[in-house]
Amino acid sequence: MTHRTKTAAGRRWSRGLAATAIGALALAAPAEAEITGAGVRAGHNISVFSTIDFIGAFGYTVGTPMTVAVVRNGHTIASVTANSNDSPDGGALEVNHGPLGAPAPGDCWEGFTPDIRPGDIIRVTADGGTDEVKVDNIRIDQGPVLQANGEITMKGIAERADGTPIPLADLSSGEVRNTSRFRAMPDQVVGTPGVANGWTAVFRAPFVIERNRNAADPATAILGADVLLFGFGHVVPLPADTQMADGVGDTPGPALGCEGSPAAPNGGVGATSVSALNIDALGGKAAGDVALELSGLAAQNASAGTVTLSDGTTAVTAPAEGVSGGGGDQQGWTARFTRAQVDTLADGPLTATPAFNAAGGDVTGITRTVTKDLVAPTLTADMAPGTYTGTQKVGL
Repeated sequence: MTHRTKTAAGRRWSRGLAATAIGALALAAPAEAEITGAGVRAGHNISVFSTIDFIGAFGYTVGTPMTVAVVRNGHTIASVTANSNDSPDGGALEVNHGPLGAPAPGDCWEGFTPDIRPGDIIRVTADGGTDEVKVDNIRIDQGPVLQANGEITMKGIAERADGTPIPLADLSSGEVRNTSRFRAMPDQVVGTPGVANGWTAVFRAPFVIERNRNAADPATAILGADVLLFGFGHVVPLPADTQMADGVGDTPGPALGCEGSPAAPNGGVGATSVSALNIDALGGKAAGDVALELSGLAAQNASAGTVTLSDGTTAVTAPAEGVSGGGGDQQGWTARFTRAQVDTLADGPLTATPAFNAAGGDVTGITRTVTKDLVAPTLTADMAPGTYTGTQKVGL
């Protein structure tokens, strides 16, 4: 698996996360992320690369439906649903991982690419249940630097979302690469003096080299590395959870190939409670019952918001619950529409448009289309009316 460069230029990766975590990394014992809900079921893995908004889910049944969602403060801010792909690690989705060629269902976030932040919940629904982990704050703040004593150091932060330090001994998945032909791991990870929850990865001669196909000078190759990775759980076999920083800093946005799911600085609709408003979805719901929930992101400074659902002629609105402003990150929200509201709209594509009151003026977020179709299918026989003798085959 190739990763983004240390300069955070465009990304494109090959498939398969664990298949490349070999050599010294494969022997390291992984840490545990902060588990939420029921945690991660045995045999499954959630991989979080939050600095590049990439989420992987592995170990599920191949070819079956999976939903990968990002939840912030109780609101689903983004999601994607697709059948799992076959991978060396079982049924999988790798969302925003830079598809090779045209993106297939599940390769990119639906609607827009969320900026995944520490404290968000990653929720995977598949195989008859749900797996969850909370996103840690793991990042690389400084790439490889040559020190006066000949050592090379790389530095960053590793802590839980609440600021609790991740033990240094657990940070066993660090590496640098220079193209696909060179890979090295640090000799030691120590605390960074004067930096809360800071880590320093130390590379010492003769260096821990897993691959050097061009016989490059190790120090030169480490200093010129175009891939920087640090965290835990990037091992074989995959543990329940993997959390990694990829590249220096936080570089949110779509991977190469996922440009159709752009970043959403003004927010947008990131998830729907049903895939379509049809007889199955609305059956048995009374006029005052919630028939449709839309959720997503709002700008950090938005103080209030509404969502409009329109068939092009008639429109209904609902408040974007959860938007209040003043937070440190973009805000999650949920809008709820009743059966009575949905009934006023015509069948066909409905456009959901979020609008927010923000500092400097009102803004409109990225829209989402939901299909309404309450017309029961018509059955037509391929045989003409009449009287028939014996067994007949009828197509409908």
